[in-house]
Amino acid sequence: MLLIFVSALIPRAHSEGDQSALQFGQTIGDYIQLKDGIMDSSTSQFSVCTWVKNRFDAESPIVLDYCPRNVANSDIFLGSNGHHNWVVGNNLNLEDEYNVPNGEWFHLCWTWTTSTYITTVYLNGDVIGSGATNERELKTGWRMSLGSNAEETKTSRCIFGGDMFKLNIYSRVLSSSEIQRMSSNMCSVEEELLTTIKILSWRDVISSGKTGSVTEITSGCTDIGTLADTMMRSQNNEQDLAETKTFLNTLNNSLTTTRDELNRTMKQALAATKTNLEKRLDILGTDHKESDSNLNT
Repeated sequence: MLLIFVSALIPRAHSEGDQSALQFGQTIGDYIQLKDGIMDSSTSQFSVCTWVKNRFDAESPIVLDYCPRNVANSDIFLGSNGHHNWVVGNNLNLEDEYNVPNGEWFHLCWTWTTSTYITTVYLNGDVIGSGATNERELKTGWRMSLGSNAEETKTSRCIFGGDMFKLNIYSRVLSSSEIQRMSSNMCSVEEELLTTIKILSWRDVISSGKTGSVTEITSGCTDIGTLADTMMRSQNNEQDLAETKTFLNTLNNSLTTTRDELNRTMKQALAATKTNLEKRLDILGTDHKESDSNLNT
């Protein structure tokens, strides 16, 4: 049984890459260092979710680690067959025990919020641990890495050496139903439906700088791109329809304005014509009377 840590204090794939998994080598030089600033003290809640497959028997293999640059014994991690810890300055705030299969894909999710300070861990859609942390906020300036500890000096006991797929960090606590749908199938498009709340997306992970042996492998989910593209086209079509509706409304308003202006112009022209005709009739009437007067004389 393999112990996997998703170390993180909290809250950032080329089109084919979105469908790819990552396979990590089994040395201390095989990891991904993510960019700084993904999460900081302003982060009030988060969810980390990923698919993982164990392939290497290390003491404390890490999937994701979030910790200070130069502070020992302070980080947050999730273990797959032993415990998940929230550790700050040797202060163990939370620990639960659970097991995962070896050589098989399994789904992990971890949520936390400052509204309750409760972190909840899900394994394959089921809650396996929950409790309040003593730490009340995330820290600014911490480092985040995948596949190894985030400190400058890497250690062999933290080598991940496994496979990873669709690791995303979200800006809110996901509901249990969202996590259950996400964990029900590796090829689920639930993650695509949550794109707008991603702090770190799988696309970001795939495009991040890789150190050592970290290679893309097939996940078997060849339909993800197609479904994502279909959803994108659907969103674009909705936008096109909205823009067309706006144009038609504008055109209708313009036609209404033009019609009103034509009506006013025609009324003014008819009124002017009537006035001119009446004046002409008056002139003709005056001329006729003068003619009759001259004849009588």
